[in-house]
Amino acid sequence: MTNDKIFDYAEDDPASIYNRSFYCPVYNRYAPFLACPRCPRFPCPELSATDRRMLFTSPFLTRVVIGLHPQRRKKMYILKKLDGSLHMVDDLDEKNPDQDLLKDVEEVYPVTKVLVPQLKLVPKTKEERRQIKQDLDNAREDAPEATAQEPSGETEEKKTPKSRTKTKQS
Repeated sequence: MTNDKIFDYAEDDPASIYNRSFYCPVYNRYAPFLACPRCPRFPCPELSATDRRMLFTSPFLTRVVIGLHPQRRKKMYILKKLDGSLHMVDDLDEKNPDQDLLKDVEEVYPVTKVLVPQLKLVPKTKEERRQIKQDLDNAREDAPEATAQEPSGETEEKKTPKSRTKTKQS
């Protein structure tokens, strides 16, 4: 699939994915978009980068750490100074160390592995999702009212257009 969104939603509006279904090409059926993280194939290749970003930043889902995964990285060094502060150094020659760099150093820690948190997206409860949707709608309604007020503080009465009646001429 191309980098198109899997269905039409507003990227800047998190409420646009609430209670929305789309046609899942993997299972050949309609499914709620917020149910994608529960799929065993998530993140599937059918989701674009925009779709994944919408899911990861959605206020309707909670990011839960399920574990830490060790990952290799390029060797770096952490220097523990005499005052207790830590400083990171990317390159340090272990056989010929820089004397100026190690002047106030108590210990040197070589690091070749980092622990990366494994995240799982879990939908919030129905009540929480309903409350978030209501809050987003209220915020959206309040925003135009704030900009529509006149600087003088006076409010205009709503004017209804006059109804026009047309008569048929025979």
